[in-house]
Amino acid sequence: MAVPIAVRILPLGRAYGRPGYKLVGERTITIHNTENPDATAENHADYLESGRAISWHFTVDADSAVQHLPLDEQGWHAGTTPGNTTSIGIEICEYTDPALTALAIQNGAWLAAKLCHDLGLFPGRAVVTHQSWMQYGTSGKYCPHLIIPQWGFFLAEVTAEYYGMEAPMDFPEAPTGWLRFYRLRGGNGNFFYTSSQDEARKSGHEYEGVGFDVSLTDPTNTLPLHRLWLPEGFHFYTASAEEYAIVKAREGVRDEGIVAYVGTRGASVKRLAQGDAHLYTVSNIEAQNAAADHWLPEGVAFSCGIEVAPPVVVPDTWKIVEQSFSRIVLEVAK
Repeated sequence: MAVPIAVRILPLGRAYGRPGYKLVGERTITIHNTENPDATAENHADYLESGRAISWHFTVDADSAVQHLPLDEQGWHAGTTPGNTTSIGIEICEYTDPALTALAIQNGAWLAAKLCHDLGLFPGRAVVTHQSWMQYGTSGKYCPHLIIPQWGFFLAEVTAEYYGMEAPMDFPEAPTGWLRFYRLRGGNGNFFYTSSQDEARKSGHEYEGVGFDVSLTDPTNTLPLHRLWLPEGFHFYTASAEEYAIVKAREGVRDEGIVAYVGTRGASVKRLAQGDAHLYTVSNIEAQNAAADHWLPEGVAFSCGIEVAPPVVVPDTWKIVEQSFSRIVLEVAK
């Protein structure tokens, strides 16, 4: 269900909890409960606008939501620097009437799903609790206190809302020197990863965004990444020669070839299993959320490699003084 969102952006300034710093790193969405019974989203907007050195991006109640900060700016809500610098904060209102609280939580799930949809995020990777930031500092607050006991159900609601929204087939191109794998999901829960935009469009699966990027310049990326189709209706990827041989020998398995060459350094792709379905993710947050949702962690499947500068050829009368991937300093050889 769509929730009306009023925009009441806070004045710029630290006194209003809006320092104007840009969000950085991998984007997350942090869920809070207001712990302020029967106060609405508009009430909380009034509170923030009175000049408080705290802030968050949205407050959502049983009827509507209010936006307080631009989506690309930091707020002060997570209690730790990693949380504040990477995360969009949603405060979900609570009421003395349980029915209104349930509506507010449902609206909060819709808002989290909309942000995931609009920003190209995966709910299982991006949506976290305020309490989850305690590992990075002093933020040990039991928040959102009404949702933590039913966190799995809440995340399932966010995911259901997310899949109910039309996902655009927007395929961002890979950076130079990288092979980009797009992630899609079938109706049976099959995760499908492909570097071919054409194959992605024709797959009939729901497009979720970028899965991972594999380096084309890392000379240590020598392990073939095999893709196989299991007769149960799921895709399977492995860089292990032994595992590839075992799976390929199963009756009904179709070998779909080598899709990339990977290695043992750079970003690690974690693999989790739920029956014959397998999830591959570079996100530690998504891996933790999936494990909490009864996906079995199977360790690191492979690593994506690193960016390696190509060799530079210069005339004999010049010599290289300094070189990095983006900077080369030359001088005349003496």
